Amino acid sequence: MPKHPVIYYLTEDVRNEKDRNELDLLRRVTRVVLVNVANGQPTRNTMGLKQVTVAAPPAWLTGLYARWTRLCLLFSRLANSRTDLEFPSRNIYLKSHLARCTVNSLWRIKRWPWVNQLLPRYDTLYFLPLDLWYATLGRQPRRKNRPYTRLVIHDALLIRLNRLAPLVARERARGSRIIANVKSWDNPFYSQLATRVDGYLVWSASMWQDIQRTHQIDKAFVHAWGARSFVNLIKAAETSGTCASRPARRIHIGYAAAFCDEVMGQHEVALLVDLATQLAHALPEAQIRFRPYPTLPASFYAPLQNCQNVQFNEIAGSTVDRYGDGRELIRFGSEEERLQYIGGCDVFLSMATSFSIEAVIAKCPTVHFYLPPSHRHTVCEKEIFKRIDISDHLLKYYMGFLPVVQSMEELVAWIGMAIKNPPQQGTLLTQMGIPSSSSEARDAWNSLKQQLLPWAQGNGNA
Repeated sequence: MPKHPVIYYLTEDVRNEKDRNELDLLRRVTRVVLVNVANGQPTRNTMGLKQVTVAAPPAWLTGLYARWTRLCLLFSRLANSRTDLEFPSRNIYLKSHLARCTVNSLWRIKRWPWVNQLLPRYDTLYFLPLDLWYATLGRQPRRKNRPYTRLVIHDALLIRLNRLAPLVARERARGSRIIANVKSWDNPFYSQLATRVDGYLVWSASMWQDIQRTHQIDKAFVHAWGARSFVNLIKAAETSGTCASRPARRIHIGYAAAFCDEVMGQHEVALLVDLATQLAHALPEAQIRFRPYPTLPASFYAPLQNCQNVQFNEIAGSTVDRYGDGRELIRFGSEEERLQYIGGCDVFLSMATSFSIEAVIAKCPTVHFYLPPSHRHTVCEKEIFKRIDISDHLLKYYMGFLPVVQSMEELVAWIGMAIKNPPQQGTLLTQMGIPSSSSEARDAWNSLKQQLLPWAQGNGNA
């Protein structure tokens, strides 16, 4: 008789609404156990799920493993993506010039095809210390004869897994089935994506194609369950309607910050100041409604507050300690707050932010601004668009499925056209796997059940 599966869902972000949406869908399919790491704060979930809290590794061990992940990146096989191949272009955070030059030199050697083929995958190196621990020190976990099949679902990007990595390695050794949950549209293009897994939860068939092409993976269990992180916004958008109409005397252009680090963030601020200055001359009646990055303080964006045609829209809500250990302080906002912000925009300006997807969901006309190399003159233009040039997900989805403008003149012309005749931009959402409605997202559990349960019980195809 086939064993019934039980899902063990691993997360350090118990309060995240996006994780809660995934959990709500999974528990409609089968029994779910929530697994998280103790962080000194109450971690009780409010969904009525059984919860297992594992002890956090000592701080020194977590730090040691974080250093190990950097070595893994240096000595592992390159993924077939611009993001990975052109890593030296984004290797700007090492303070030591010598260390940066050393890494970049090794990267050039890794790009030789015969060298790259000899290197192990990141996934293999990442778990190597734990695999050796179990194999050589007599601590091989026993394979338990359970009355059920254990499915372990974890974040597909291994660098987010450090404190839960020992548990995943142990479950692998015990014969549990491991499913990598691809949380974001850029994850398939990193070498740090989990590849030694039994299956994947992805947004769409297009995302699975990204994984296959980037990591040369032929077969695995794959279920495209849509971009679950946007379901609550879709539901809220259905009840609140589309963008509000704006007075004719003023044109409101939305822009949401894309970069979370101070280095690229400063370039982004400088670029936006330049754009605001140009816009003041080309389209005096326009105003940029700027939304900051949720982990950076308002003071970081002070130069923008000096621009008369930039309105600063701070994210509503209080700042929270996301993981309970001080490593990320974030202001989440709410779906209603996001929609209210988008509703105050006539058009939305996209460059590198995922907030462009939310603007399209809310039916706000969205345009992608991209300067080709010959049009880049300032330092900020060169740095921002050089980063975009090596971002596979931006090139594939934004450049492929959004209208693209390459100058201020083209932008002004497009804005005039879009206000008079708003374009239909649903193709982007379809390609990315964004559900077309909350009912479609709600009903996704049925197709998940039809695919997941037979596979977990050994009756389905990979």
